[in-house]
Amino acid sequence: MKRFKILFLLLFLGWMLVIFFFSARTADESAEESYRVGMIVGTILYPDFGEWDAEQRMDFAGKADYPVRKTAHALEYTVLSFFCILTLLSWLGIQDRYFLFAWLISVFYAATDEFHQLFVPGRSGQLADVLIDSAGALFGTLAVWLVRRLFLKYREIGGRR
Repeated sequence: MKRFKILFLLLFLGWMLVIFFFSARTADESAEESYRVGMIVGTILYPDFGEWDAEQRMDFAGKADYPVRKTAHALEYTVLSFFCILTLLSWLGIQDRYFLFAWLISVFYAATDEFHQLFVPGRSGQLADVLIDSAGALFGTLAVWLVRRLFLKYREIGGRR
């Protein structure tokens, strides 16, 4: 069991570092990555995307930039809260209040991450991003809470037979 405690803690701290390093990238580096993801999205959504001329593909990637970035924000914090709740539950035991703590820790990290971006060339801290991150964290926390509830219900039903 101790191995899981260490594993969950390392995943949680490691994911915090991943988020930090993504945020430490300059605006140009971040935009380039978003455009690259936009191109992948175009390839997935449109079978003939590769046949479009370069200007059309870049235009699509530009339009996909905002949703790509905001989806990335939410997913980063869904994963962070998932690792956070697993860490808390493994180290402290299973109590419902730890789900709230995991969400609050994730929201706090989101706020500090946006503050960090104020010092990165071309980047800015956005309250809207903290809200998107918080929603992603809430989703991750609620997903683990729901799975736990379903497991307990299943165990309860199975025990009555």
